Amino acid sequence: MNEKINSFQERAKLLRCEVTDAIIGILKENNLSELQLSQNPDEVPWVVWFNDEMYGYDSRVKVVSIEGNGIAVEVYDEDCCSSATLTSDNLDLACTNIDWLCIILNSITYTLSLPKSTGITEIAGHIIEWSYDEPGLSEIPEREQEEIEGLIQAGNSNGALFYNDNDMEFEGTWKIKSI
Repeated sequence: MNEKINSFQERAKLLRCEVTDAIIGILKENNLSELQLSQNPDEVPWVVWFNDEMYGYDSRVKVVSIEGNGIAVEVYDEDCCSSATLTSDNLDLACTNIDWLCIILNSITYTLSLPKSTGITEIAGHIIEWSYDEPGLSEIPEREQEEIEGLIQAGNSNGALFYNDNDMEFEGTWKIKSI
């Protein structure tokens, strides 16, 4: 009986390593050391983790990165405003559960398949090219436009964009195309 249990444990370990290697492989194939995952509610992976006081959290995975010989996931719990970076090297539950690893791998594939939102708009007399890493935006949100205007007045010709809308986060870039 112990041989059968040991066989299952070894097979589970091999499968966990195979999925982790697939995650690392897809990140490397896309020249990435980390990836902010889509926060599309239908695609975001959720994992359970425990803080130092052993309080458990059910949180969404925001970022997956390569760390050491394995992976790390950044998680965030909105209810308690708690976050953590969990790693496979530390054998954190979020990075060792085969089901969750497969869901994380699917989310990576989904995120990498998304087309970017792009556009051109006029701000402070300048034509601005912009893009967000996720689809769904047809214009730069007003709050971001105001920030860009201030940056242009301060002498910047490009920069980062960040927009949070109902738990959906969009990151992107902008640059002056012409005056």
